[in-house]
Amino acid sequence: ALEKSHLFAENERYFSRKKASEKEAEKQAAFFNSLSPKWEEERHLPPERIKALLAPCHLQKGERVLDIACGNGLIDDELLSEGTEVVAIDVSSAMIENAQKRHSQEKISYFCRDFYSFDDEKKYDVLLVFDAYPHFADKDAFKAKAASLLKKGGRLYILHSAAKVKVNAHHQDEKTSMVSTALLSPKQEAFPYWSAFKKGAMADDESHYFLELIRR
Repeated sequence: ALEKSHLFAENERYFSRKKASEKEAEKQAAFFNSLSPKWEEERHLPPERIKALLAPCHLQKGERVLDIACGNGLIDDELLSEGTEVVAIDVSSAMIENAQKRHSQEKISYFCRDFYSFDDEKKYDVLLVFDAYPHFADKDAFKAKAASLLKKGGRLYILHSAAKVKVNAHHQDEKTSMVSTALLSPKQEAFPYWSAFKKGAMADDESHYFLELIRR
């Protein structure tokens, strides 16, 4: 009886968490769908700036890369220029539609998916979340999903085009704060990952925020 009760409780927790995740994904999708018409104009970065931001990732030709919360595909030209095979996902259907209009290369595939529920039979060399990590509230679930998608020795990069202080200031307005959590220092953000990842490079300065985690 105790075993059945325990299993019931575990199932209930699982489905409650799954339902909460689905509701959060719906909220995120609605928010970013509403921003998509002006996203291109407001989130533009020069190609040379994107290249410099991605340089510490040391991407190699032929690597399989997952661009998480890709938006309108801002960094995907640079990813492709490195000779990588790119899969890009975003919870916003409008963002994905815009990204598909911008890119039609054979080595990139776009999907409207929530990262927490995303699955792929083929493992990745690199997972990259650019200017989006504060929008993932459940860090434990993020870690578990990232670990399941990466090859052994594969790298997870959490990257922002501004320092932590600026990122958090940007997310303080009433609407954005509803779909964001505070970004912590690279060392603090890395802490929950130690069971499945090794520490790589870290930086937080005026020009960028960078955290590299390597799958054990």
